Amino acid sequence: MGLDPAGIVEIRNLLLELVHERGVTVFMSSHILGEVARLAHRIGIIHQGRLLQELDISELERDRRRRLVIRARDNLAACAVLDSTDSPLSWPPMTVLR
Repeated sequence: MGLDPAGIVEIRNLLLELVHERGVTVFMSSHILGEVARLAHRIGIIHQGRLLQELDISELERDRRRRLVIRARDNLAACAVLDSTDSPLSWPPMTVLR
């Protein structure tokens, strides 16, 4: 279920109030990293039930500018193609999500 803009602001304010006034730790699940960055101090990136990475917001902002997500039918073949190019970009370390 999605929220309209006013609902997003209301929920965000409620969560911040719980954290700051009551000392509550909030676990949230979202793919909207901009919204997560407004609320969280630390985040964990989970894929298919596995924690891939845990970092603070400053690390997320720094890393966000350095990542490229490529989706392919055959991840290993895509990695091989990328590794065979003379691109000035560096790929490693590469995480293949299954």
